[in-house]
Amino acid sequence: MHAFWDHTMVFLTSLSMKSKKFFSRTISGPSWSRHLEGVRLSQPRQEAPDQFLLPMQTLAGPVDPAYKIIQWKGAVFPTLIFHHGHSEAAFDFSAQANNTFKNMFLWKQAPVEANWIVIRAPYHNDSLLHYLEHMVELSHYMAMLVGSVWTMEHVVQECRQKKNEKIYLAGVGMGGSAVNLHRTLYNSATAYIPLLAGAALAEVFVTGAYRRLTGSLALEYPDSVRQLLNFEEAFQGVKGTPVFPLLARFDRVINWERQKQGYMPESLQSIRKGHMTALMAPDLLRQHVLRAMQITAAA
Repeated sequence: MHAFWDHTMVFLTSLSMKSKKFFSRTISGPSWSRHLEGVRLSQPRQEAPDQFLLPMQTLAGPVDPAYKIIQWKGAVFPTLIFHHGHSEAAFDFSAQANNTFKNMFLWKQAPVEANWIVIRAPYHNDSLLHYLEHMVELSHYMAMLVGSVWTMEHVVQECRQKKNEKIYLAGVGMGGSAVNLHRTLYNSATAYIPLLAGAALAEVFVTGAYRRLTGSLALEYPDSVRQLLNFEEAFQGVKGTPVFPLLARFDRVINWERQKQGYMPESLQSIRKGHMTALMAPDLLRQHVLRAMQITAAA
């Protein structure tokens, strides 16, 4: 059942991609650290009440990450900064919206005594086609995640300036990888909570179910993709900041056997779900995030 839902999701996604497969045009570009060094922030602007756009120039061109303050109860409360998954509508909390944060925390759930801030990745403020048009180049994919990581750090420092001490970064799927990347490049949060994600990011595209969505160039030269996207070694080299990963045992998108290698065995939690069936069980994801926040609350 779990594999069925994962492969069905990938098949339906492939119908909308047509020739716009991941990395079908180029598989070259700068490293993660060089991408980060190349970020140049333009003038931030307010898009809506408690919603802010951070336009920036990257080595792959302009990107448009943003963040939205969903709930601010005060600096004495912990802050959860959450990053959405692949092609999700980060700021759409309507009933029909594809939004994991909404399902975990806003829809028929008991209130949480915490500040909530949601990140919107670059290329996610328009149609799915707009997003896919950029994903044909590997450097655009990396610039997207670096834009999100830079935005996370901006929000972390904003919270620090308000004397907010407990700051947690959580994300699902692509957002979980962005959370791990932030720990690798900045390591400034209290704790990290990646959901259904790892640090061997290339494997999602060259060995996982997303192979069906990946261009032939990347599949022909998988080691070139691995050299740029995988950051396991750097991630494992970061010490001191706790990580609370959650993987799904039957996930066909984020392979459990492969991605667990990037985490300390004692820190990893696993659930008997696939990728899609885990997303269909937001209560499990929510419980994991709240448990991680509780564990570090008194530290």
